[in-house]
This record gives sequence, structure tokens and C-alpha cells, in this order.
Amino acid sequence: MSQEAASAGDVLGGAAERWASRPLGEWPAAGTVSQDEVAIVGHERVMFLLRGSNDYHRSYFQSASEAEAQADAWLRYCDVAAASVGRLNARFAFFMIPNKASVLAEHYPLDLGGGVTPRHAGIAERMAVPAAIPLDAFRRDRGRMDIFRRNDTHFTEYGNRLAMRELLAALGLDVSLIGFDGASREIENKGDLGGRLPGSPCELVRRPLEDGAAVEVVQLTAATGNVNGLTFSFDNPHAPLDRRIAVFGNSFFDRAKGWGMLPILARLYRSGIFRWTNQVDVPLVEAFRADDVVLQTCERFLGRSPQGLEGPPVPAGITRPGAPPNKRKGTAMRIAVADYGNLALLGRREGPVRFFAGERIVAQLAAEDRRPPLRALGAHRPAIERFGLTAVYADGPAEEVDLQEFEEFYYGSGNLIGKMQEMVGPGKWEVYKVLIRGTEVEAEGMVILSAPLTDAKFQIHCEGQAPARIAYMEDPGDGLSHWFMPDNTVLGFRAFFQVGTMPDFLRFELVFEDADKEREARHYRTIYRLTRQDLVEGLPDQARIARVAGSRSNLISFLNGGRTAFERLKDIARSHGVGVGDDPISVFDWGVGCGRVARFFAGVDGVSMFGADIDADNIEWCSQNLRGDYRTVQLMPPTPFDAGQFDLVYSCSVLSHLTEEVADAWLAEIHRLLASNGVALLSFNGSSNLVSYLGRRPGIMKKTIEDGMFDGDVNQDLKNYIPSDTYYRQTFATDDWWRKMFLRHFEVVDVERATVSGHQDIAVLKRASKSSRRRR
Repeated sequence: MSQEAASAGDVLGGAAERWASRPLGEWPAAGTVSQDEVAIVGHERVMFLLRGSNDYHRSYFQSASEAEAQADAWLRYCDVAAASVGRLNARFAFFMIPNKASVLAEHYPLDLGGGVTPRHAGIAERMAVPAAIPLDAFRRDRGRMDIFRRNDTHFTEYGNRLAMRELLAALGLDVSLIGFDGASREIENKGDLGGRLPGSPCELVRRPLEDGAAVEVVQLTAATGNVNGLTFSFDNPHAPLDRRIAVFGNSFFDRAKGWGMLPILARLYRSGIFRWTNQVDVPLVEAFRADDVVLQTCERFLGRSPQGLEGPPVPAGITRPGAPPNKRKGTAMRIAVADYGNLALLGRREGPVRFFAGERIVAQLAAEDRRPPLRALGAHRPAIERFGLTAVYADGPAEEVDLQEFEEFYYGSGNLIGKMQEMVGPGKWEVYKVLIRGTEVEAEGMVILSAPLTDAKFQIHCEGQAPARIAYMEDPGDGLSHWFMPDNTVLGFRAFFQVGTMPDFLRFELVFEDADKEREARHYRTIYRLTRQDLVEGLPDQARIARVAGSRSNLISFLNGGRTAFERLKDIARSHGVGVGDDPISVFDWGVGCGRVARFFAGVDGVSMFGADIDADNIEWCSQNLRGDYRTVQLMPPTPFDAGQFDLVYSCSVLSHLTEEVADAWLAEIHRLLASNGVALLSFNGSSNLVSYLGRRPGIMKKTIEDGMFDGDVNQDLKNYIPSDTYYRQTFATDDWWRKMFLRHFEVVDVERATVSGHQDIAVLKRASKSSRRRR
């Protein structure tokens, strides 16, 4: 350590010693274990993790063979990750945080053997790529015990800075950029371990102050259920390093406004992105144009080998060095299709397994994961046909996977997989996230290309502008539900635009270059995304929104979805003779909910707005907050409105929740309400959403394609708000089934694909005469 660091350490060390001497309540004796057996009190009032991931204490006495296998998994992964990001001209470094007990072994109340886990030693000795593993550096500077917090598994501010110096060194950067006099404040901290004991002992720790003038921190993705996948980014135009860094790690970095090392990075790097994960996301590295890439983990997490080699960190064209030849010792497992049940992996499952087609790795599963690698089977079909599928276990053997039952079910008589691909119609695309920095707009989303559009050239525009830069990658979420689609048809994107004047809602469009694809491409309609937080003022509360748009919805997605649906419905109505805003018209929202779409129609001059719903609470909200006439109706018709009263009737996700009998009754009522020259625009889950929803339930899906309709899942969103627990369903049917249903009551003018409410189709309907209805 430099003299500068040592003198700074003296200053901070003294402060840490002063904080540690503060009365912290009644501490139990060394060796006392918390009630949940996670924390243990050490000597001199230092608390440690006792159990947790991979049996923490016993990991110090792990067998040599098991430790070597776990270390090998990390070593191989880092080799591939370094090669992958190297092809993108980025530098890679592996960053492993030692256990607190390994650094302060003499303060731990139980025997730790050598004071470091065998797998830590195996990695530290054999890691071939640049790495920061600062155990020795920490032990040299542990005299004042100010590297780790006393009641926590994480670092003090001083520990963060020591660790960052090691990381900069591994990246070949100037370690003197890390100072030890950053502005901070003392706050009380119970810690993730201290809060587990009676009396909640705590300590004062230094927390860095936010520097809002120099660093802009933007949250990209909120945590959903757990922290895995949490993503943050920052920009600092005043940074000393004109570089971009991508970090994949855990709470030792955490968010840039938090306790970890990101505040330090945000003062060093011009731009950075952090994702809470134990694997490198190569498409994200490429889209972000990172100069430096860091994979960070902890000694206690080494038993969790990285997952996700199905896509990243192996981009197209890269194979793992030393991949096993396609030689098999027997049948390791088979991918089975149960009668009207789920796919399953059957056979040997003693640990993590990787799947190869020849020398290309196509998937990896954790030891406890019994799901088949469906996306790999779909996306890598040509390679699997040529080489077969091989399972490789952590303990070495390479064995063939029996695909016979899978092949017969999907590719045998009738070519079910081909039917599924054809059923995915055009129009499915989304803009998930929008970030605005001055005049720059960053957008993330996905596009699913239908079979006729495979390999079609397209571009994404924002406010009529092509992107300044854009990157495409496989979309992980929709890739799972559309696992059967060919490669390069389920795409994620990250695009950057320059926009002059910022409107209230940005307009995103998908533009196809191939003129002969125009008929299919027209279904990829415009998407609208808000630009100002104040636009969500006056919306319903979260509980009401969830009953309309699902439990994952929020104020922003509610407003974005409503505006997009309104614009699309308005355009479709105009193209079929009903001009919203041209002449006075009467509009009826069947299943209005809390006005997600109606609020926009109600704001148009000349529109007389009406709505009905079976949710009385949401109808009350509409009546009190929106212009128009809103009525509660029973589970079955009629409604209180007059025959022929409405020029335009629309519904968003109503038929998608009804049984055939109930849907037929309501379609008859809509026919009664529609004016003789009016248009009804009714959404439904057709063939495309059917295979997306049931694609991982093959038996049920195959039967539904044969029978035409599925309503076997009950939806609980309206539970306790309507007088039935079985009325509200999840309803999917083939396009042919729906057409026959609509023809009982209407003339079917057109079908608009993937238009509203989770890519539901819109049936464009007009009144049919009584005589023609009888003939049908």
C-alpha cells in the first residue's frame, strides 16, 4: 500500500475505532447464534455470517473434489466471458470479494481451518484472466477492523475504497484516482446481521454523500420479487476516466445512491451500468458500448456457478475453448412430453449440466432445474439436427440426450412446430423502458417477427428519427414463451435517439424496408411512451389499476398502454368510417375498468362517452373522475343502454376472460347496442397468443389447436369484486374458432393483429342483418 493510502488509513482507522467504541446495546457472548441461525457473534463485538448460501461455515471444510469442480466452473466461465467481451474490444476483469470471516479469521468464534474456503483458493491460484481478489491486501490492512462493518457482511466506506483500488489495478488503470477523503456523513446502521439479534445493535458508519451536480443516476429496472436483474446506470460528464464500464455483481456494488462501490465508480467513469446478476450479459455490453466489463461475486457465492450460457456470454460464432467432442457414453436423459402435461427432463440430474450441439454450447441448467432447454431446442434446431444434443455434467461425462419423444411430438405427423410458428402472427413488439437525458432518448424493447417476416430488414424510429445507434440481441423474456420460433425472430433491442422538442408522449414506429412485406408489416403499429412524471397525476390507485392491467402494471404502464390503445383504436375506427373527433359520435367502452382507454376518448370534442363494467368499484371511480356515463352491469346481459345507441363500441381484454356461453350472450348484446352504420372493435386472444400462452404446456396446447378453444385457467384479478370465483377466465382460441363465433352475430370486416392489451387481436365488426345471421 502506498504512503498516501496508509496515512489516509490512519485517519479513517481512527474514526472507525471511535465508532466501534460507541455503546451498542447489550451484546451476547461470542458464539451466540441468531434465532434464524444466520448470524453469529464473534470476538470483540464483530458479527459474522454463519449460514446462508451453500452452507457458509462448512464451505471452509469442503471436499477437494467438490471445491475443484465449483472452481472449474467459474474458471471456464470467466475464460468464455473474457473472450466474448474481448471480441467487442472491451477489457474484462473478475472481482471476487473475500468472506468477512476469511479476512478477520481470528475474530470468528468457530474453527475455520485455513481461514479461506478451498474453492476460493482454487480460483485465486488458477484464474487466467485479469482478476481482483483482494484477500491479502485486506489482511494487511485489517488492524483497525474498519474494512468490514461490524454488524454487516458489507464494507465500510474505507473498505469500498480499498476494494476499488484493487479493481482499478486489475483493469490496468491508475489506482491513485481512488482517494480516501470523499465527502460522507455518519449514520446509524443496524446492518444485515445486527438486526437479527434482540436489541438491534447498531453502529455509526460513513455513507458517501450524493453529488447530484456531477453524477446523474437513473434507475432502469425496478426489482420484481427479488433483486436479481435489478439494473442501474449513471452518467458523469466530469469524470476523470473517459470510459464506459459495465458491472455484473451483487450488493457490494448495488445502486449508485446506496452503500456500495457504485458511488465511487460514478465519480471515476464517464458512464456506467450495473446489473445484479452472477453472469455477463454480452448483448448488454455490446449495446452499452462498454470499455471495461467486471464480473463480481463473493467467496460465499462460489458454490453458485454462473448460469445462462444458453445465450450470453457466448455470442454467435464463439465456441467454448476445449468444448467436448460429440462422443457419447450412453443416454443421460430424455426430454419427455407427458399426456396433456408439461415437458420434463427425465434421467440423471446430479448437478449442473451444459448442453452442446457439436462444439457449440446451447444451454446450461442449474442442478435443481428440471426444465428442458426449450429455447435452445428451437433456436439451435439446425445444429441439433446435424450433431444431436449432448449433456455435459460438472463431473465430466458427456452423454447423449434422447430427443425421440420430443421429435415425434413436435416434428412428426402434422409438424406441430411448424404450425406453432405460423400461428405467431405479425404485430408483436414493445418498448419496455425509456430514459431521457436532455435531448437523448434511450429505449429498450422487443420485436417478434412472424414467419413471413423472418430475415426482413427493419428499423426503429422515434419521433420520425432513425436511431443514432442501436443494438439487437435475443429477448430473454419473450424468448421463453416463444421458444419454438426460429433464430433471429425474437429480438430485444436497445436504441439511442436524438430528439429536438420533447412531446408529452414519444412516438415509436417500426419501419420495414421490404415493400413486399408491407401487408404483414402494417400490423406493427405505433407505440406511445410518456416523457414526464407529472402526466400520471390523477390516475387511479394501484389496486384498481392491477384489476384492469394485471399485477405487474403501474401508473406509467397504465397510462402508456391506454394512450397507445386509444391511438390504435381511433385509427382503425377512422379507416372503417367512424371518425373520432370529426362529427359528434356516441362511444361505448365495454369493460371500461377504471378508464385506461376511456379517459382519452372522453377528452375528444364531439365524443359522448359511455362505459360499463362488472367491477362496481372501478365504475364508481370512473363516474367520479372521468367525463361520461358509466354503469355497473351484471355478469350476464342486458345493459341499461338503448338499442342502436352507439356509433363505436370497443373492448380491451374482455372476451379474453369469458367462456363460450358467456361470450355468445355478450356478443348478442353488443349487436343490439351497435348503430346500423356503427363499428365494433373487440379484442380477443387468437392463435398467436394461444401458442405463446400454452407453448410450454404441449399436451393442452395440441388439444386446444384441435378443439379450437381453451378456458381452463381461472383468473383471480376480480376476486371479491364480482359475485363469482369462476366467471373470469383466461380464454384463448384459434382464429378460426373466433371467426365462427363472431359470424353468429356480425359481419367480420377485418382482423387487426396484436393491437391492444398484451398483443390481443382486434376483430372489426359491423351489424349483420337478421336474415344473414339466420343463414350462418
